[in-house]
Amino acid sequence: MSTQVNQKKLRPLWVVTSVWLVAAIALIFNGLVNHDFRVGLWDSFLAETVGQIIIWPILHIAIASIWKSKRNSKSRRNIFFGWSICWAVVALTLGFAKLSGVIP
Repeated sequence: MSTQVNQKKLRPLWVVTSVWLVAAIALIFNGLVNHDFRVGLWDSFLAETVGQIIIWPILHIAIASIWKSKRNSKSRRNIFFGWSICWAVVALTLGFAKLSGVIP
């Protein structure tokens, strides 16, 4: 019975994946708006994007896995969902602020 209750509260994987993709696109948009892209800057741009969208959530999952109660798919999906929302909001805010001239 408890597995059925946990399955009902579990966030669907397609929702987490689609929010993660939106965050990745938002970070790429922010990078295209804010970077100058001279020779050698592609590496730093890609490293920033990968670090923000993949490394931070994985690090968070590793730290959260110390506690036995957080070693489940619900916690992992919520962590990726939360970080994706966070990075999408930050990237879109900075990108549109740069486009509108608020940030030089």
